[in-house]
Amino acid sequence: MKIVTLIFTVLLAVNSYAQDQLTDKEICKLLKAKKIIWDTDPYDEYDTSAAQIQLRTNKKWGLFNINRAKDELWTEDYFRADTLAPAIFDSIGWFSEYNFKYTIVKKDDAYDIFLYPIEVHNALEKLTFPFEAIKTIRIPEEEEDPFELRPLPFLVVKEKGKWGLIDWFDKIYIVPPIYNTYQEVPLTVMNSYELEELEATRQILNADLIEHDNQNGDGALIARNKDTKKWGMYQVFVYSESYRTLIPAAYDKIDFFDWNGSFTGVFKNGKVGIYLSSWQYDEAAKETVPCIYDNYAKVTITDTQTGRQQLYLAMQKQGKWGWVDWLTGEEKSAFTYASQSEMPTPTYVQKYFIE
Repeated sequence: MKIVTLIFTVLLAVNSYAQDQLTDKEICKLLKAKKIIWDTDPYDEYDTSAAQIQLRTNKKWGLFNINRAKDELWTEDYFRADTLAPAIFDSIGWFSEYNFKYTIVKKDDAYDIFLYPIEVHNALEKLTFPFEAIKTIRIPEEEEDPFELRPLPFLVVKEKGKWGLIDWFDKIYIVPPIYNTYQEVPLTVMNSYELEELEATRQILNADLIEHDNQNGDGALIARNKDTKKWGMYQVFVYSESYRTLIPAAYDKIDFFDWNGSFTGVFKNGKVGIYLSSWQYDEAAKETVPCIYDNYAKVTITDTQTGRQQLYLAMQKQGKWGWVDWLTGEEKSAFTYASQSEMPTPTYVQKYFIE
């Protein structure tokens, strides 16, 4: 009998405690809300919890900390709902379960990063909604450092049809939006010092987008001029606030040079030309092949007798391929070949030095 009474008493107490909370219907009435969605990882199971609220008036979503506690003395005057994000968004996510830094918001079919307002008091003012889409990509758990806090996911964003990688706080592009799919974007990690250098480089070059050459280690980067929206290639010396121009900002796209490469491709109005390397040709470096071709390919041919390798340039024009002297821009064959594989071995000697 004592056991039965004890169980009944415990059940009654649990049931009584569960009733000492506001119901979703009561909260919606108090907030004039149409819908409420609770965080699956609440701060306190029986007290204050995060909730997404959709208002009846504008059908927009916001994020609130809501105190659900209710007792026999409770009145509406005791109800408390602290606004984390006002109900002005088409959709809103949760703040990170790991460190409460930001969440993703949508408004009028555009997206932005909403910083945690308790830490960033002007978080709402910083919203500009420049992105067409945002993807979060997390490092697989097996690749994480077990002695470090779990890192924030990478933020890959889409702007004007192209994908790039941004820093979540300042929304600075770490990798510029030049990729057709988010899967192509290289996931590059930058610390605060590197981000400061990146911003300083933008100021020095008057650039809005920057991409580093991570292959050659020569300090080269391409940057898009903020005013003209044209790309150039540079070496930047942040401490002296100076730079060296490798290719002037006159192109829509620039390929990086190969290791010890003599030339690279430059693009303008959908066509490609060739620009010589400043490391190889110093002040004589220039655009030697005009931007009138559809495609280009570097072709290395080995002399069967001497074993010497020679670098040639194949270019495509009006769907056909032919040989072009990359040093002078002179066309060395007719453009009659449907593919590179059909092209005969060039009969001319490709010179490397400007006479």
